[in-house]
Amino acid sequence: MTNKLKGKARAKNSKKQNRLKKIRIESTIRDLQRCILTHDASSLYEPSLDVIIEDDLSFIAKMKKVLAACKSGVGLAGVQIGFNKKVVVLDAKKDGRYKVYINPEIIEHSEETVKDYEGCLSYPKISIPVERYVSVKVKYVSEDFKEHVDNMSNFEARIIQHEIDHISGKCLVGDAWKAKQAKRKTLV
Repeated sequence: MTNKLKGKARAKNSKKQNRLKKIRIESTIRDLQRCILTHDASSLYEPSLDVIIEDDLSFIAKMKKVLAACKSGVGLAGVQIGFNKKVVVLDAKKDGRYKVYINPEIIEHSEETVKDYEGCLSYPKISIPVERYVSVKVKYVSEDFKEHVDNMSNFEARIIQHEIDHISGKCLVGDAWKAKQAKRKTLV
């Protein structure tokens, strides 16, 4: 076989390997996205439990992977993938720099609020206007169990408020979706 034919065979094999790799990656992404509980999962409306130092926090790595697999996702609460613990992962800039908030709570907030459209990974393709505080002060514990306080404003403040709602057993986007579904049923 000539070198030219060997080169063509290698290029063809390389293209095939790249296609297979792409298919495996896309399959993994779909599998991760399917981990997110949606619409009728009753556990989305149950308050999460406090994390204690003895808890196994290995599920946080899975939360990061799931959030990375969601192109539009910027925040995820443990309860959204079946872990009923007060853990929130944020990637507000979608740059892969995940920030983990364990047992987060808002300890202060601005008087000023703003209403803006908000979506939710548990209610895909739904966006509703939600009023949120412009800035918040959040107390939380990091993965090394050290206590911290962050001042957050604008988009980041909106995200943390949304995720804290989730760990509190609330979902304003979900409530709006349920109201819309009920209204449809009464019109039929």
